Amino acid sequence: MQVEVTFLTRRGTAVIRRSHTVTAESVRFGRGTDNEVPLADIRVELAAAVLRQRPDGLFIERLGDSPLYVNSETTGATLVDSGDEILIGPYKIIVTKPLEGLDAALSVELVQPIGDSLERLMTGNRIGLDQTGLSKRRVSWALFAILTILGLAAPIALYSSWDSADRGVPGVPTFLGIAWNPGEISNPHRYFAQKCATCHQGVFIMVKDAACLTCHGGSVIISHLRPPSGETSCAGISKRRGAQNVTRSTAACTVW
Repeated sequence: MQVEVTFLTRRGTAVIRRSHTVTAESVRFGRGTDNEVPLADIRVELAAAVLRQRPDGLFIERLGDSPLYVNSETTGATLVDSGDEILIGPYKIIVTKPLEGLDAALSVELVQPIGDSLERLMTGNRIGLDQTGLSKRRVSWALFAILTILGLAAPIALYSSWDSADRGVPGVPTFLGIAWNPGEISNPHRYFAQKCATCHQGVFIMVKDAACLTCHGGSVIISHLRPPSGETSCAGISKRRGAQNVTRSTAACTVW
C-alpha cells in the first residue's frame, strides 16, 4: 500500500506543503514516533487510528479511546473515499484523489493549535475574584470585620453582660477562657483561677494594690515593675516579719 501524505502549514495567507510517500501494509496515525503519519500534538493518543486497503476500498478504524470523526460523525470504523474529512484530535485529514500508481492520498493539517484551545478554555471559565463580582479589598474588609467581631467584640459583650455574681458558674468561664486566654496562672493563685474578679476589678485595667492587699494583708510593699508585653505577672511583694525580710514573688496577678 502506497499513500502520499501532505502536511499543510499556514503562515498568514501562505500555505506551506510538505509531502512524502508512505509504503506499508497499513497507515497508522498517532503521537508515537512509530506511526506512519505522526501527529505530534499532546492531545493525540500514541496510537489513534489506522488506515487499511481492503477489496471494497479504504477502511479507517479507531485504535484508542479518543473519538474518531468522519464527515463530522463519530465512528469506530468505516470506509472512506476521496473528499471525505477525518478528524483526529486537533488534526483535519482529507482524503484526496491519488496520483497514478498510488493507492491513496491524504492532506494533514493542524486546525486547532493548543494556544487557541487554551484561550477558548480561559474565556469560557470564570477565573479570579474580579470575574466573580468581588474584589480583594471587599473580601479583606469582610474578613477583618468577622475576626474583630468574633475575637474582640463578642468576648467584651459577653463579659459586660455577665453578672459578677454568676462568674463562678461552670461553662461560662470555660467559654470565655477559650475565647480570651491570658496565659498560665502561677501556683499560689491557681486555687481561685476561675474567679477572675478576685484580682481584676475592671476590664482592661491593671490589678490595683487594694486587690492584692485583700488577700495578702499586713504591711506590704508592691512593686509595679511592668513585665514584657504579652506576659502575665504579679509584682513582687515584700513583707516584714520581725527582723527578717521575706520576699514572695507571685505571677498571674496583672495582665499586660
